Amino acid sequence: MVKDPPQDHPNIQTRPHDTAPNPNFQPKQMAINSEIADGLTEMEADFPATFVWNSTSYTCLAGAESRSVGAGEFGLEQMDELTLVVQLDQFGSGAKPVERNKITFNSRSYRIEAIEKAPEEAFVLYRCERNR
Repeated sequence: MVKDPPQDHPNIQTRPHDTAPNPNFQPKQMAINSEIADGLTEMEADFPATFVWNSTSYTCLAGAESRSVGAGEFGLEQMDELTLVVQLDQFGSGAKPVERNKITFNSRSYRIEAIEKAPEEAFVLYRCERNR
């Protein structure tokens, strides 16, 4: 006696959508970027913060502000440091802050000392310092 192959069995259904193109398909990197953006947007809503650059206010996630005293060029200097997580899409196709630009956060003026970019520029970290 010869058995029918499994695909001809009446209880097994084929799924035509398994081989059809998925209209909701996004390349993996695009999906990751949108997941990151969604997560950052949720956190920005929970922990609202803004900074000002070029007279325009932008949303961000603020890391801890740290203050320290260290040896400076003319004696002891007080240094404030700040890290901001910023979604780049809010700048559109226009200019974006670059190193050495000044920003204002919590009524204090900071200078961007370093910029760290996430893969595919999903977001950036602005490492800022304030000398007093």
